[in-house]
Amino acid sequence: MTEESKRISEIQRELQDIESHKQKLLVELKILESSKSEKVVSFAGEPIFSTPPETPENKISLFLKLFRCRDDLFPKYWENKRSEKKRYSPVCTNEWKRKICYKPNVKCSDCVNQAFMPFDKNAAWDHLTGKTTIGSYAINGQDRCIFLAADFDKSTWKEDVIAYQSAAEELHVQVAIEISKSGNGAHAWIFFNELVSACKARKLGDIILSNAMDSTNKLNLDSYDRFFPNQDYMPSGGFGNLIALPLQKEYRKQNRSVFVNKQMEVYPDQWEFLSSVHCLYAQDLDLILNKHLISLEYQYTNNRSGNEIKIDSDLYIAESILNVESEQEDQFSGTIEIIIDSQIAVPLKELPATVLRQLKKLATIANPKFFETQALRFSTWNIPKYIFCGENDSDFIFLPRGKLNNIIHLLTASGFEVLIKDNRNVNEQIELSFEGELFKHQQSAVQAIIDTDFCVLVAPTGTGKTVIAINLITIKKMRTLILVHRSTLIDQWID
Repeated sequence: MTEESKRISEIQRELQDIESHKQKLLVELKILESSKSEKVVSFAGEPIFSTPPETPENKISLFLKLFRCRDDLFPKYWENKRSEKKRYSPVCTNEWKRKICYKPNVKCSDCVNQAFMPFDKNAAWDHLTGKTTIGSYAINGQDRCIFLAADFDKSTWKEDVIAYQSAAEELHVQVAIEISKSGNGAHAWIFFNELVSACKARKLGDIILSNAMDSTNKLNLDSYDRFFPNQDYMPSGGFGNLIALPLQKEYRKQNRSVFVNKQMEVYPDQWEFLSSVHCLYAQDLDLILNKHLISLEYQYTNNRSGNEIKIDSDLYIAESILNVESEQEDQFSGTIEIIIDSQIAVPLKELPATVLRQLKKLATIANPKFFETQALRFSTWNIPKYIFCGENDSDFIFLPRGKLNNIIHLLTASGFEVLIKDNRNVNEQIELSFEGELFKHQQSAVQAIIDTDFCVLVAPTGTGKTVIAINLITIKKMRTLILVHRSTLIDQWID
């Protein structure tokens, strides 16, 4: 390697270090600015304890009231150094007993010899004193929960969890931030004074998460992973997802698994802080949901026989949260040039945060698969509730081309003049002819489509959508990419 090449490599490494340091400083700056403008917030609900607990018994009592969703069982963390497995399993007095415990062939939830240990003061004591590390199942058999926790675990977790906390405070909901066991993430806890519907609690989380994204210039909270509970209803054949509980003694020594303020400073007295956290009552939760989901009532439609069918309300609410307002509160001015290529590129430099969040909602859909799975009471683990169909880099947000008209309407309604730069390829026409005859309804469809650049044709089976598409290809006389999702459709196109 030449001296010049070595120097180039050194410079590149230094620039990477500088950029990494810059990003860390920006996160710290945002946190400090947030704390500087911190205002006194009146929270809904009330603390469980009127005074900080002083005795071990009172501390354990507070711990159980905050973190115990079900008292009939709890999971304990274990490691197998030989196989390097690290897991949580429900604590059972019959575990590994011959001819009684049939793990791993039989799941604990299906075992007929279950003898689970209760989640009581002894389990809490062992955890808090460092003898064990336990978790809490976040949903009980009645589909209720005592807390809602949001998990943040990627590089931007500090900034994102503060944005989540701030968005909650706008709703007068107090969020307690805990540094996770690894020290490289956080849990944002909302506590309830009584067991509440997991479905309602998660809707509250959705609203807070949506508002947090709206308050930032980012396309999403990249570090957000999931909620605990992760489902509205207890999945069949399991106990639901679990969360590692805080305040384990050995982790506390490392300033992990502890609660912190907005500056990420550990509260000197963890019990004093937890005793002051406002926990929501069920009526507080209902008031918040009624206010912010007031227009999200059940939607109805008609099937072919004319009977009313209730559309899944959860999917409807999820789609409504993503709804883009037709009228913008803020009016802007200036010119924005959008680029049409394989996607539509909108420059970020000119975009106000309010317009950016509307654009990202345009390209986000509620995932029907999530709600179908949830309705069947199966686990929704690793199934995203929302799917963002765009991309972004430091300069542009890239959106699907089918959203062109929506994008133009949104930008012009916000006061911008929109210029369009069309980078699509214009190929030479090829000789094609259509050897067939269209039915009247097919001719009408072709006439409606022919002058459009973007179109979706929706019609029942047997309408002749393939024939309509072939006719359009011969009219356009352009090379065409045909994508299908079934082999039978491939054969149909070939025939």
